[in-house]
Amino acid sequence: MKLFVLLFLFFSAAAAFPQGKEISDLPHIKAQSTFSALGVYELRSEKDRTAPVRFRTLNHEGGTKVRVLEVVSRDDGGVWLWVLLTSPIWVDSGEWLSAYTQFLLYLPNTAIITDFVP
Repeated sequence: MKLFVLLFLFFSAAAAFPQGKEISDLPHIKAQSTFSALGVYELRSEKDRTAPVRFRTLNHEGGTKVRVLEVVSRDDGGVWLWVLLTSPIWVDSGEWLSAYTQFLLYLPNTAIITDFVP
């Protein structure tokens, strides 16, 4: 009986938390989409894919929360997005990036995102 109760609690708790999805599992990302990207990402201050990387995000527990301003380009491996941070974050240099800062972000198809709103 204890095993049954433990299994019930485990699966109930798992269902209560949002599950991440890969980009390839979701509808196409477009302008004004919002989501949280889990993992470490490179941020560029210019809309140029060859621009130097300005910051690298940390793997924040809640993810890097963004709103897509523009889909810059797509390729077989992922998508380049001009995004607006909707929540402040720490980066690997120890700097604090405030919300409402714009960056170029590359999300590979295997990126895990949560709270997706098309």
